[in-house]
Amino acid sequence: MFIAGMPEYNLTTMIDSLNDPFAIAGLVGGAIALLWGWRFFRIFVFFAGAMAGIYCGQVLASYLPPDFFGSADLLGYFPLILGALFAFSALPYIRYSLFILAGFGGGYALYLMGMAMFDGDYRHYFAIAGFVICGIFSLAFFEVIVVIGTSILGASTIVTCALYFLNNLTYQQTATSSISMYDYIASEYAWIIPLVLIILAILGMLIQMKLLPKGGIKKPEKKVKPPKD
Repeated sequence: MFIAGMPEYNLTTMIDSLNDPFAIAGLVGGAIALLWGWRFFRIFVFFAGAMAGIYCGQVLASYLPPDFFGSADLLGYFPLILGALFAFSALPYIRYSLFILAGFGGGYALYLMGMAMFDGDYRHYFAIAGFVICGIFSLAFFEVIVVIGTSILGASTIVTCALYFLNNLTYQQTATSSISMYDYIASEYAWIIPLVLIILAILGMLIQMKLLPKGGIKKPEKKVKPPKD
C-alpha cells in the first residue's frame, strides 16, 4: 500500500471497474480530448475537478469511522459531494484548475510508464512526478500545456478503454489454459502500453497544433475588482 488507509488503484482495477457503455464513452471522449482538447478544455477542467474531488473524498472517507455522518450510507456519498464541489469550483478558478487537468494527464501517463518498468509502489512516484511537473508547466505555459495536457489525457483514456476490451478477449496459452489478452500483453509485452500512449499523445499534439486558430487559445482573463470610491 502506497499510503496507509489510501484506496489502492492500478490499471487492472481501473479496467475492472469499467463496463461496455463507459468504455465506449471513454473512447469517444478520449478521441475528442486527443484531437480537439484545446477547443473543449474547459469541459475537461470541469471533469478533472470532479475526479480530484472524488479521489480526495475516497481517501478522506477511508480515514473516517463509518458512522461519522450518522450512517455508512451517508459516508458513501461523501466522495460524490466533494467531487461536485471541486467540479463547480473549477471553472471560476480555471487558471488554477488547469493545474489539475495537466497534472492528472501527466501523472496518469507516467503511471502507465512506471507500471511497464517497475512493480510495487515505484509507479506511484512516477504518477506524483508527472502530476507536479505538468501542473507547474501549466501555470507558466498556458497554450502549450492545454495541448499537451488534453493530448495526454485523451491518449491515456483511449488506451485504458482499449485495454478494457482486450481484457474481454481470450489468449489461448496452451490447449488447456487461457488468459485474457490484456493479461498476456501486460505480462509479456508491458512496454507496448506506454509506447502506444506516447505515439497517440504525440499525434494528438501535432494535430491540435495544426488546428489551433491563428490568434491562439483565448486565455481566461483574471477578474479585476472595481476600484473603491
